[in-house]
Amino acid sequence: MISAFCPGHVTCFFQPITSLDPLSAGSRGAGIRLSLGTTVKVNPVPGNAMVTKVNDGTGSDDIIRKVVRSIDPSGGYEINVRHDLPVGQGFGMSAADAVAVAICMCQITGRSKTEAYRIAHVADLLGGGGRGDVAGIMANCQQPVRTVAGIPPFGKVEDFRVNVGRVTLAVLGSPLETKDVLSEREKYVDIRNAGSDAMQEYLERPSLESLFKISNRFSAEAGVRSRETDAAIEALEEKGFMAAMCMLGNSIFTNAPVSEARSVIGDVWAVSCNAVPEEAGIIRTR
Repeated sequence: MISAFCPGHVTCFFQPITSLDPLSAGSRGAGIRLSLGTTVKVNPVPGNAMVTKVNDGTGSDDIIRKVVRSIDPSGGYEINVRHDLPVGQGFGMSAADAVAVAICMCQITGRSKTEAYRIAHVADLLGGGGRGDVAGIMANCQQPVRTVAGIPPFGKVEDFRVNVGRVTLAVLGSPLETKDVLSEREKYVDIRNAGSDAMQEYLERPSLESLFKISNRFSAEAGVRSRETDAAIEALEEKGFMAAMCMLGNSIFTNAPVSEARSVIGDVWAVSCNAVPEEAGIIRTR
């Protein structure tokens, strides 16, 4: 049995980028790496069956299956997945699943960690998950900025040394499917244009304050905020806190402590975690 942990990742704003080569496709954008994420256990079993078990019963195992079969098309495996954060709320859980499973599978089959990230990126992208979360996770910094789309060495992620510290994540409504949002042509164009402007502005003056400010301008211009998200951000800002929408979810990230956030926006699901530079990796082998 091999177990691995992968941090989650919140995308604050993004510009989707298409390419015939999935390794150079994805998005430009800015994000936050989280101390909470996904833990997986992979057990090789006789035969060629694949069984996946998810602790919270949410999410699809399609991306996990893509990862496993990309590395071992015919082996048998039992895969247990534990999510620290809700799926479909912009916390990068599909990417974290893909990375953690890929690291385990590459350890089993003698492949490199670099190859694991590439396989995870392609599986997450083609499986309808995040468009840049794997690249953000791969960069070992608190606040990765994806200046060139894709996975390194095709893509480029930079660290501008922005100290995020502790953040609260709060869920305000039902999950969003990234692929469904981006499949709307007009919405895609709005997001791409807003993302281009956001990236240009953020690269000129990266800071924690501008990260929140530009994230809010992006979500408004892209037209992706729900009424609940809009109301929560406005209410927290009126109390002197910073808050912005997680891409793509009915959720927010804020510098308000959990107790303060709930007192302002109500008794919603919320958790506090740190922005972290630690990399994903193997935590146990047997």
